[in-house]
Amino acid sequence: IPLSMILYIEAKNKKMILRTFGQEISFYSTFSQVQEKLNDSFIRCHKGFLVNGNEIKLINCKESCIVLTNGYKIPYSRSYKENVMKWIERSEMK
Repeated sequence: IPLSMILYIEAKNKKMILRTFGQEISFYSTFSQVQEKLNDSFIRCHKGFLVNGNEIKLINCKESCIVLTNGYKIPYSRSYKENVMKWIERSEMK
């Protein structure tokens, strides 16, 4: 699967769920193993979520969530808020 097709990856019930525009694929792995295969456009925003930064439409600080281009809302946690803010700074510089 091309990285550009991935919206987000979620850890759920000891599985990883990879969501693309048209499908959901589940597999066994760890976030560390998955992150090794991804480029720096993917952001860890929660202990259970990795988001494709290229698919972020907006960041809703009031609701502590990331809204993707397809309308999905992905939560971000306080402990990963710094990652999200660094991504904002980095994307604004481009």
